[in-house]
Amino acid sequence: MKRSDKNYRPDQAAEHFIPHVKFVPEWFIDLGPGSASEFLDVRNRWPSVRLLGLEPSPIGFGYARDRWPADGILLQAAAWDRDEMVTLYKATDLLHGTCFVDWNHIMRDDVAGDTSDMAQVQGRSLDSLDGEYGPFSDA
Repeated sequence: MKRSDKNYRPDQAAEHFIPHVKFVPEWFIDLGPGSASEFLDVRNRWPSVRLLGLEPSPIGFGYARDRWPADGILLQAAAWDRDEMVTLYKATDLLHGTCFVDWNHIMRDDVAGDTSDMAQVQGRSLDSLDGEYGPFSDA
């Protein structure tokens, strides 16, 4: 079943984790919010939660930016193990962009085409984000 970005159903992913969280989190860090709605579901459950979104895909960032709450933090960046530029290869399913640094170690069936489907994006580590926006003691 192919899903349209515009028809992403609320609760589609959040329903898998929200019922299992037994405390009120201070932060929700959404990796790749794109056109999804987990952050909206999290805010409905915990209105005081602080939001940080990392969306590396230029397309996904456009979708997320249009709906991201004004009091949240949304960065066009990839979650990474250090702060550096990384190469994003556009996945065939635009809802699921994936970052790779080495073209030789990716499943080429998972990317849309050749090197014209790449984008350079900033990688950010949780440690640097914690220093800039945190602390994330219970994220």
